Amino acid sequence: MTQATHQTPNVKAQLNVCIINSSGNSGKTISGRWLVKPRLQDPIYFRIGYNNRNISGDEIFAPVEKLSDVHVELIMMDTSVIVEVEMSEFERTIDRMIKMRGCHEDYDFFLVPVVDSSPKLIADSIGTIKILVNMGIPPHKIRILFNRDPGRYSAYDYFEELTDTLNELKIPYDLNAQFQCYDFYEKLEALNLSFEDLTEHNLIEAKAHLKKISEKGRIHRLTDTEKAAKAFYVQVVLVQRAALAYKSEHDEVFEILFQNYPESDMAENC
Repeated sequence: MTQATHQTPNVKAQLNVCIINSSGNSGKTISGRWLVKPRLQDPIYFRIGYNNRNISGDEIFAPVEKLSDVHVELIMMDTSVIVEVEMSEFERTIDRMIKMRGCHEDYDFFLVPVVDSSPKLIADSIGTIKILVNMGIPPHKIRILFNRDPGRYSAYDYFEELTDTLNELKIPYDLNAQFQCYDFYEKLEALNLSFEDLTEHNLIEAKAHLKKISEKGRIHRLTDTEKAAKAFYVQVVLVQRAALAYKSEHDEVFEILFQNYPESDMAENC
């Protein structure tokens, strides 16, 4: 197994990252929005897709035909850039990148999130990785995020087939770079809470609001507005508790994924 050597990066890294996988339901969007984006310096987030229906917040939709314009931003902007390629546009994006010879050099890393929920998803992910290597992307620039499916109960580890391929292609990886719990990120999004809201102080504030409303409810009948507020703060407290419990763990996952590998490993893998 080719393992990474841990190094402590800057708190806010400045990187250009492409998040890509031909497999659906691999965690590309969750990884981009909640793992990568909050930990980069002033990131611009592009989504390469068929339409803009999945765009959220300050994300920028771009069709494949505008990929060259995205790369102008990659080269010109003095900030971090994330490019997420939706599954539906994977093949056309790869074709366009091949025509834009050398454009992969504009990225610091290609992040491939992989989920272990089925052999097909693993096979699709392996196919994606091989395509990236065949495009000329150096193995050390390809980073693998191992997403564990919490709903899968099986003694067989689908990741074994994946790691065999990574070893064969000399792609460094670390099995500690994995998400085992991330559903609370989607709940945060539904509650319109940002990553920056995940602090002990904000949790204490939410608990104080909830306590105040609950105490009033013991004396007076709550209005519909107050009942709705109570329900909201209950969700905020529960979600922030879960998120804070995993935040430091996911900080470590980010550090593992985007560390710099020793030059000896990079030379060996190129």
